[in-house]
Amino acid sequence: MVTREQKNEKMQRELILEENIEKIKSTGFKLGKFFTVIVVILFLIYAILRYLGTYGLIIKETTISSKKLPDSFISTKIVQFSDTHVGSSTTILDIEKLKNEINKLNPDIVVFTGDLLEKDLTDNDKEKLIDYLSKIDAKLGKYAVFGNHDGNTAYEIMEKAGFKNLENSYDLIYQKDNNPILINGIGDKINGNTDIKKAFEYFKDNNNEIYTVTLLHEPDSIDDILIDYQVDLALSGHSHNGQVRLPYVESLVKIEGAEKYSEPYYKIGDTHLFVSGGIGTTVLPFRLFNHPSINFIRLKK
Repeated sequence: MVTREQKNEKMQRELILEENIEKIKSTGFKLGKFFTVIVVILFLIYAILRYLGTYGLIIKETTISSKKLPDSFISTKIVQFSDTHVGSSTTILDIEKLKNEINKLNPDIVVFTGDLLEKDLTDNDKEKLIDYLSKIDAKLGKYAVFGNHDGNTAYEIMEKAGFKNLENSYDLIYQKDNNPILINGIGDKINGNTDIKKAFEYFKDNNNEIYTVTLLHEPDSIDDILIDYQVDLALSGHSHNGQVRLPYVESLVKIEGAEKYSEPYYKIGDTHLFVSGGIGTTVLPFRLFNHPSINFIRLKK
């Protein structure tokens, strides 16, 4: 026969068991909510970095002056784009939009400073890319140097699109009269393609009084150039200005070739150095507080 005490003990055990079950359910529900919140936050961070951060195109417009600039080049407009890394966060359609935005600026000179592709293209995409780049309009010329990500395909695409390869070479640009400016470029240093002496061969038989625009991929190479030569305007890429940034903070990520000069602009003596933030992404398809951008530079006396 079951005594009253035994019944009470049984009831107490059942009550304790029910309480424990409720506690477990409550804890599980709280943990479920916690992990759900974490997942949502991570998804939002990913969406911001991958889609919002890489969306749109900023035009960074500025004006620079020089007494060396010939009168015929006053108000000349230069557009620089760089580091498209097509196949990363950048699609072929983005290049079409880029072409449209550049042409709206009605540039005189358009320059590209390296890293065209992130991965191999299909033949169809390659032809589309050539078509869009060839439709970029520039009254005085289109020029390019190449980066550490570029190979034979990039060289071929830019040549077919009408861009003159300025790696370790130069060109004289004339407008209206016989007073030109000089534009030259060096190959990328990371792959060992740099020949500064060859790029500045013009000055072997001429003085350095001509207004000089130099294209380079890695911005830190500017120090090697300025040891022996004077440059008025230098345009580079490579750093993406850090790609992921925080407000009022310098580049969070600094890479080989852009450890000293990774920010958008520097004045080094009489040299204006612009470092493009680029169009695409590399390593990870993320941008933060650093939307895709191009440089739009007006020259004045």
